[in-house]
Amino acid sequence: MTDPHFAAFAAADIDTPGTPGGSINNLHPDVLAILTKMRQLHAAPGWIGINPTNGKAQLIWAIDPVYSDGDPTKPNRPMKLLKRVQHGLNPNAYRWNCYPFRIHKLKDLEAMLEQLGALTTAPDKTPTPAKTGTDLILQAKANRERAQRMRALSDELDGLSVEELERHAPSYIQGVRVLYDAAGTPQRDETAFRHALKTAHRLHKRGQRLKDNLIIDAYEHAYRIAHAQDTLGRPDEMPPMRDRLTMARRVRAYVTTNKTGKVAGTGLSSTQHVTPVERNALRTFGSCGGKATVQRRANNPEEREPLRKGWEKANMQRQRQAKASKAEVLAFLSKQIAESGTQPTRREVMDEFNLSESTAKRYIRTVRDLL
Repeated sequence: MTDPHFAAFAAADIDTPGTPGGSINNLHPDVLAILTKMRQLHAAPGWIGINPTNGKAQLIWAIDPVYSDGDPTKPNRPMKLLKRVQHGLNPNAYRWNCYPFRIHKLKDLEAMLEQLGALTTAPDKTPTPAKTGTDLILQAKANRERAQRMRALSDELDGLSVEELERHAPSYIQGVRVLYDAAGTPQRDETAFRHALKTAHRLHKRGQRLKDNLIIDAYEHAYRIAHAQDTLGRPDEMPPMRDRLTMARRVRAYVTTNKTGKVAGTGLSSTQHVTPVERNALRTFGSCGGKATVQRRANNPEEREPLRKGWEKANMQRQRQAKASKAEVLAFLSKQIAESGTQPTRREVMDEFNLSESTAKRYIRTVRDLL
């Protein structure tokens, strides 16, 4: 914002007051009309910051980085173009001044705001209690039962026609469940995204390919239905095709990877899911029984005696097999050297007797020392 030779953003300050609320609909109608025109011209800002108190706003565009010519003898055309565009966006643009550069830590800023009284309550820093083994087992059982019920309900709904769905649930319109906010306004984007996600899940369940056009068609269908229920007269703000393609890729990733949520910073899940960490804990609950068995055998030598005899027998068998294998290899090496006068390579010994490299080297060294 302060470098005279480089810029990557353009900004505009909207001082025309709107209405309280902080939503795009709380902007002044004239400002909203200009932004709508910008969107139609494919020049809408990337970020719109709206003051929730008075409806004023700030707009930010991400631009291709602009560099100065770097030569004082040149007219510096890129930066002049930036100033011309910035003046058109906002004649009263801010004049930024650079103070000593420093990277601030959030903890330091939090402490400063608490001292100034801007933060009255500190966030709860109490660690989340770990789940016990019983909690994990009960949660896994509840999740399995819930999943079975939801799967049965999903199968039942998939078998219903559009008319039957609308008869059972009035919120379904042409097979789309329209979502509303607290004020009763249809949530067009949310409705469209959830319907596209549901459609992708059904396709994946049937073994069909999750093509972009199928997901986008479901999104557009749901968006138009939700828009038709809007009584506020809002303009049709269907996202551009580039954003719809991004949405389709995101939906496909959600469906194929089956992602679930975690409680941040704990590795533990909410009460609705079991994370991989908890799944591993469920697998290793048997270690408690193993420790009890070790303790019991330590206190009962008669129970440990059969195990000791079995270990000794197994060890003796392995030793006999190792000696026999060594004798066979040494005989083979001695015979080869005596008959041909050449020593087999390490690779030949490894392939012939299925030995590791270190064992083959040791046997070859032993024969060489004997001869």
